[in-house]
Amino acid sequence: MSKSMKVFIVLGGYGAAVGLGFLAGWLNDLSTQIFAQNSGGMVAEGDSVAFFVVTGLAMIVPTGLALFFLRPVTWFWSLFSWGMLVLALTGIPLEIMGGLLHDLQVKDSPWVLLSFPVVVRTFSVPFLAPGDLVSALIAPNPQSRRRLLVAMAFEIALGLYVVCNLTFRNRFM
Repeated sequence: MSKSMKVFIVLGGYGAAVGLGFLAGWLNDLSTQIFAQNSGGMVAEGDSVAFFVVTGLAMIVPTGLALFFLRPVTWFWSLFSWGMLVLALTGIPLEIMGGLLHDLQVKDSPWVLLSFPVVVRTFSVPFLAPGDLVSALIAPNPQSRRRLLVAMAFEIALGLYVVCNLTFRNRFM
């Protein structure tokens, strides 16, 4: 298969993922129309959440395919696995920073802008953990595979920390 064909297949997969996201948002809109008059903003937020969740999860497939096509490129896998491990290691310090910002109650100050990376990083966990697993399954060498599995373990630990915070401490950050 030619390189251009591989690129078109992967790009087509990303297009299909976005299409599935739009379909999910549309179906959510259809199922919540009775609430739209009283709480339109909440319904619109639900539509956007449905779009982003379905799109993000569906994009795992073309990303896995792209990684499979890059399997023979060993320098890529070394760089990629180190990058994913470093990204996974940012989760815990960001959550600690979010907890400090919450405890300091910086809601009405410019410091609240520091909580944005915490929120983005927290919501990326459901996408990064399966992505690390798929990457580890595709990785050609054991060193890259090991780094990706360690990154996945850190993502799962971060997800459990967030769930415990929500469940037992009743706080998001």
